[in-house]
Amino acid sequence: MATKINAYNEDKVTQALSSIVLNKEFKKSNLFKKKQSLNSEPIWIMWWQGYDQAPKIVKACINSIRRNNVNHEVILITKDNFQDYVNLPTFVLNKVDLGCISITHLSDMIRALLLYIYGGVWCDATILDIQPIPDEVFKSNFYTIRTDLKTKDPSHGNWTTFFMSSRPRNILMKKIAIYHFQFWKEYNEIIDYIMFDYIIKIISQNDEYARRQIETVPKNNSQTFELRKYINKPYNDELKNKIKTFEQNTYLFKLSWKDQFIKNDNSLYHHILNKYL
Repeated sequence: MATKINAYNEDKVTQALSSIVLNKEFKKSNLFKKKQSLNSEPIWIMWWQGYDQAPKIVKACINSIRRNNVNHEVILITKDNFQDYVNLPTFVLNKVDLGCISITHLSDMIRALLLYIYGGVWCDATILDIQPIPDEVFKSNFYTIRTDLKTKDPSHGNWTTFFMSSRPRNILMKKIAIYHFQFWKEYNEIIDYIMFDYIIKIISQNDEYARRQIETVPKNNSQTFELRKYINKPYNDELKNKIKTFEQNTYLFKLSWKDQFIKNDNSLYHHILNKYL
């Protein structure tokens, strides 16, 4: 029964959002112009308040990405520098100031613009990276974590919005940005917290080229959510062996700064901090 309800709700949101974003023109060409010249395929991370104000687990994750990807420029987007890289519609900035658009949903628009204009990789600030991101990720026209887990969100394990890569000028990224703008131009309240996933679904249903890009991404990082389950567990031989099994097919682990971390110097959480801070 729950599965049917989830499918029904997903269909209703998809239909409603499709009626808002499809078949409408959005003429803002200045939004897609390059504002910086970058020498390498960048890795983009965003923490609105800046690195110094980030929780320890976020700092550790950012450091893990920097440490393991020395051949790529890692750029931290903040409230102080985002406009150095992208232009956003005035109505979006106004609605952020009014509290209609959260920083989380602002970041959805920023990442799509960054990837369309500059290319590279987008990593959420709570991704722990244990090895260099492979060249194939940077060279692919589009890449994302694909677990193939039958999740209850519209991605159904076929993509994640917290890790995406793109070559510059990828029309998928441009459409993601435009559909966000079209929605926020008309509305002051988000239709669903995971609207980003719905937008990707709608694009894939209506654009054969975009759909093929998504479908050709191979299964990867299938254990991305597993490490978080053990974050407060003792970092002993048993857990070390379990993590080794995760690492056989996963090098990017999605964590959360919102978890309650226990005070235990022997926990996995403290091991991560000791290694990356």
